[in-house]
Amino acid sequence: MDTLKWFGYSVNQNTFKPTKYVEEKAISRGMQTTTVRPLESTKVSSIYPANSEDLYTKMYPVKTVKSRKRLSLRSLFNFHRETSAVKSAAAPKRLPGVLGSSKFYIAVALFVSAALVFLVNPVLSLYSNARSGATALQNVAAAGSSLDVGSLSKNTVLASNKFEVARKNLSNLKWVFSFSGKSSEYISYFRMLSSLQNFSDSVEHLSKSAEPLEGMWEVLRPDTENVLTRETVNTAKLEIDSAQKLLYIAQADFNGVNKEHIPEKYRSYISDYGKYISTLQQNLDLTTKLIGEAAAVLGVDKETTYIVWFQNSNELRPTGGFIGSYGLLTFDKGKLKDLKIDDIYNPDGQILLRDIKTTPPEVISRYLAEDRLYLRNSNWDPDFPTAAGVFNELFYKIDGQSVDGYLAVDLKFVEGILRATGPVFLAAYNEEINAANLYERTQYHSDFNYVNGSDQKRSFLTILGSKLLEKMFSLPKDKLPSLLAETQKSLDEKHLLINISNGALNDVLKEKNWNGQVVPVETDYLYVVNSNLGGTKANYFVKNNIDYEINSMTRDGVLRATLKLTYDHTGESMAWPGGPYKDHVRVLVQKGSKLTGAEFVDAAGNTVDVFKDVGVGQPNGYDIFSYDLVVNPKETVSLVIKYDLPESLNVTKDKSTYSLYVQKQPGTDADPFSFTFNAPFGTEIIKASKDLDILDNAITKTSGLRRDINYFIELR
Repeated sequence: MDTLKWFGYSVNQNTFKPTKYVEEKAISRGMQTTTVRPLESTKVSSIYPANSEDLYTKMYPVKTVKSRKRLSLRSLFNFHRETSAVKSAAAPKRLPGVLGSSKFYIAVALFVSAALVFLVNPVLSLYSNARSGATALQNVAAAGSSLDVGSLSKNTVLASNKFEVARKNLSNLKWVFSFSGKSSEYISYFRMLSSLQNFSDSVEHLSKSAEPLEGMWEVLRPDTENVLTRETVNTAKLEIDSAQKLLYIAQADFNGVNKEHIPEKYRSYISDYGKYISTLQQNLDLTTKLIGEAAAVLGVDKETTYIVWFQNSNELRPTGGFIGSYGLLTFDKGKLKDLKIDDIYNPDGQILLRDIKTTPPEVISRYLAEDRLYLRNSNWDPDFPTAAGVFNELFYKIDGQSVDGYLAVDLKFVEGILRATGPVFLAAYNEEINAANLYERTQYHSDFNYVNGSDQKRSFLTILGSKLLEKMFSLPKDKLPSLLAETQKSLDEKHLLINISNGALNDVLKEKNWNGQVVPVETDYLYVVNSNLGGTKANYFVKNNIDYEINSMTRDGVLRATLKLTYDHTGESMAWPGGPYKDHVRVLVQKGSKLTGAEFVDAAGNTVDVFKDVGVGQPNGYDIFSYDLVVNPKETVSLVIKYDLPESLNVTKDKSTYSLYVQKQPGTDADPFSFTFNAPFGTEIIKASKDLDILDNAITKTSGLRRDINYFIELR
């Protein structure tokens, strides 16, 4: 107040009463506010001087009087300094305490450096290397599809190195997973990277085996002088063996990965990777066995000869079609030495000329009125190895030549090869043959106005076969995978059958069901075999449907089968090559089955009981039900056969499963197959094969019979 009076103001003490309270309160805390008069009086023209700072602070500097030393956060860290007066507002501001200390920044720098070294850098390196490895593997897939061995080898080495570094980065982060309680996640990531590294190493060895295998392909070509040696084969086999072992390790590591630990957006890739490992493992198992026997099959030690049946599936026979022509395929030191194609009627003429008599099957004799068996009808047995044996015995009597094996192909196989190679141009006929027109042009040149003993059929097939081989051997490397894929597809779908005398390799063919055998199983079994004995090409026009139903309505658990075969003839006239379809159908079922009924539904829809007309036999280890039928153009007929399955397949308390094996006839192409299974009395279907859907305690499935089918059903 004295100060205000000094400035010339009259003082109202009531107005400044709160200030008084503030001062009194400060005194009570041990603080004293002192008013200082300036040494020289200053005339003030305004209460706020120009360019003034805080007026109150400027006019009333405050001196702090400490009553006692207080314990504070600053004193604990020993970073503060005592001052005798409060800094004025004009003084530069300092960071408080810890933040203003150089020791703090040193500590922060050390912490950041440690984080970079022990956490951030390993994480970034792990991500970068894993991503680079995955990119390299994608390049491996592209190189493999085009058989670019150089790129394949380069990218597999890169992928392996990247995954190895990524695994080391992950090891450096193990403490983070342990600290955060994520040890199981660490194990999954570590095993995933380990699997990828071993997989990359496996493919690297596989790429090394490709070089000698490429050499084998060059050797096969008739226009080269290269020959195959056992050393070449053994080198390839060693690399494939190494690849196989590493792939097993990769599979074992992958099996230890918990997919739930993998981020969801990557799980589909991981699942695809697992399928790829499994597929490659199966292929390597097969390749190892095939390569091991390649030298013997391709005539490294001695010349080998194989007979090829060219079967016309439009005149269907048990092994795929009528044998219209055959070929002699000869290998010497790995090279395709010769391929001779001949009309089947030429050696058959020798059978008649030399009076070679072999009793034909009763059906052949009855339908064709022949007193002896000819080569063209020797493929009567549904089991290809058995049929090849019959042909071989006859051929030896005619030619005296021993052969090392048999192959059977149909037009679908040739179509597949043409899809891989592209069309071929036959200058002798001035036309192009491709997958789309193969059947029509083959029929025109081989059978139109054909006379037995002429060169017409032999010339066309010889020229086509030679041009096709020429096209195959001139394929660029990036087309070879397509050729191999088409070949495997034909093997799976039974458009190519192989049976050879080499025991080890033949075991592989049996295992894959590529040798055309009647497959031995102990479960329910169904094999429908149609044989066209009318001398026409009517199968081109006839559509076959197979409906198979299993029921059991009694407490004894006996399973009862109903098989319905429907034949729809779409031909328009009785003229050759179409005309009537005269079919002898055989149904192979599990041994011990009991025929209970048979009906024939004619084109007018009339149902005739033909139970007594159905033949019963037991060749090939199975029971056979057979029947003769005729289907004219524009007609649809059906044959219904009913039978009980053997007692060994009954559903009982101790046996609550059902399995079915359906074998596809060679030469057919995806005939519609419908399967129905109704749960036996008092049971419930609880599980079935992944492609079977359970609805109302029953199963109904329709699909194209492109290859053999194996169904499994579990009951309770």
